Amino acid sequence: MAQTWAHLAELGGAFLHAGGVFPNSDNGSQIIRLACTVLGIALGTSSVAWLLLKKKQHGAQSTLPPPHAAVPSAEKRGVQGTEAETMAAPNADNVAAVEAAPAVVEPHWLMCPITSALFRDPVFVVDSGNTYERHVVLEFWRLAGVAKDPLTNLQLATRDVRTNWSVRREVQSFLDEHPNYVPNGWDSRELPSPDMPNAVPEPAAPDVEVDDEGGLPAAARAHCAAVAAAHGGHIPEPLLAHFAAVFQVDHQLLQQTFGQRVQPPGGEADAAELPAAARAHCDHIARANGGSLPDALLTQLSTIFNLDVATLRAAYPEAPAAPPEG
Repeated sequence: MAQTWAHLAELGGAFLHAGGVFPNSDNGSQIIRLACTVLGIALGTSSVAWLLLKKKQHGAQSTLPPPHAAVPSAEKRGVQGTEAETMAAPNADNVAAVEAAPAVVEPHWLMCPITSALFRDPVFVVDSGNTYERHVVLEFWRLAGVAKDPLTNLQLATRDVRTNWSVRREVQSFLDEHPNYVPNGWDSRELPSPDMPNAVPEPAAPDVEVDDEGGLPAAARAHCAAVAAAHGGHIPEPLLAHFAAVFQVDHQLLQQTFGQRVQPPGGEADAAELPAAARAHCDHIARANGGSLPDALLTQLSTIFNLDVATLRAAYPEAPAAPPEG
């Protein structure tokens, strides 16, 4: 190699001497030799750099697996490789289940305006008509310390709530259409019993006032007394049976108190035994007729006051006949 470079330098010096560039051929050979040395160093350095670069590229390509190579097992990759594989490649069964199950959309009109969750025990506020989840609106009132409608913020007279059966039926229909679906925020698919005990107390049974006289309730006695006054001081038998059923009292007790009294045979009766209304009316007519009742009026009054004609006649005897003239 050294001889080649020396021969090349001599040829270059002769060529330059022949061209008259360097008349002294020894100087031309030295210059050519120096130039070739510099050029050789440069070429050698470039060759070494190029070889190093190719080796580096070849080494990087050898570390990558071929496209058709199998993925190494979890034992070779270690725990980190197993976790990465689990995150990157989900279970095929889960993926299939997610793709097969359609997304369930909960109806927004069946959601509580406070919780934005599907109604489970919908109730409407009696004083406002708005519907909320039962335990949510009761808790809202408890925390607020005052009964206000959560949507309108208006003061409510009571805290009465009632089951909204229309909304409850729609929620049940939604659950029937999605038999395996548990709505968001629910712990199960079961609906609670409607109208559970809440802040609304049950009305207490009114105390029954019993009249000391006769053992009849006060309301029954007052009503029957008014009816008896309109029927001449007693109540006819059909009405007695009706009132006994309405007021749930003993029929015999009503009969003894407001029933029609049977006059003994031969009956002489005093006007004092007549009902007060009949006696007052008949007294007024009798005074206008000389202390007696004419037969025509007697029959009419007995019908009006439901009295026996003989009883009226005994109380108001017929006026004595006038003596004949002459």
